[in-house]
Amino acid sequence: MVVEKNGDRKKIIFNHSKPTNLIKNLSFNNEFNNENISKTLNCLVFFKRKIDELKVSDYRCIATEACRVVVNPEFFVKKVRESSGLKVDIISS
Repeated sequence: MVVEKNGDRKKIIFNHSKPTNLIKNLSFNNEFNNENISKTLNCLVFFKRKIDELKVSDYRCIATEACRVVVNPEFFVKKVRESSGLKVDIISS
């Protein structure tokens, strides 16, 4: 979601949601599978293009449960940075 803030007022500029099922069908050793990583990276590249198109100056890209349960979340966060340039914060529950 991209929101424009003006004082206390907020206006939604862009709102889009796309499930990628990143956490679905984890591998036997609790790692993301390549298909789900690929779908998620494609989605995040799309969002990065929108951020650039809309000239967003401040954003927060967060990861939740999926990155908290896998054994190698840093691998995914690094792939996101390399593919899209987005910085991902893994937030606590």
